[in-house]
Amino acid sequence: MGIGISILNDLQNRAVLLLGGANILIVVHLLAAASNKYMEHLPEKPKDLATKASRQAARSMHMPYVDARLRLDSFWMLAMVVSLATVLKLVLPTDLADQLIAAWFVGQGFALQPYIQSYISGMTTRNNAGLWDDMYSQATLTYEGNTYVLADPGLFTLRLCTTENKNTYRVVPWTAVQYCVITRTS
Repeated sequence: MGIGISILNDLQNRAVLLLGGANILIVVHLLAAASNKYMEHLPEKPKDLATKASRQAARSMHMPYVDARLRLDSFWMLAMVVSLATVLKLVLPTDLADQLIAAWFVGQGFALQPYIQSYISGMTTRNNAGLWDDMYSQATLTYEGNTYVLADPGLFTLRLCTTENKNTYRVVPWTAVQYCVITRTS
């Protein structure tokens, strides 16, 4: 009888830890979704970007919102990784959790290498003021023989719309910017 109560007590403790860990992940995910929903309602681009002064005004007035969206996505990506590692340490035995976390980060280093390169390339492009101002001011980007305009920058990718039809677009990693020819419209 004592062994059964001990096993039930251990199971109950593990279930409480598992439920607590799941709640931590859910709260982090809900906070990320709420902040992204808030950022969706901020303005993105002004309509008139014909002159250099209006491009600079666009950067000073509207670019912080785009930059804030990307920084917020970076923060929530990091917060999710940290919270998942915390939950693993909370729920699993310490040795097993340490081994899983170490293997997870080594695996990420190899498996996510193209995404990490794209993320770093995107940070570099967005921090190059001249290049980013030109891309954001509806300059045309020629990529693989087709002409596009920047539609939506993301954390790992950017969306390029065709100049003829705004509903036709192409999603490329940030590393593809090095192969683009950027032409100013003004």
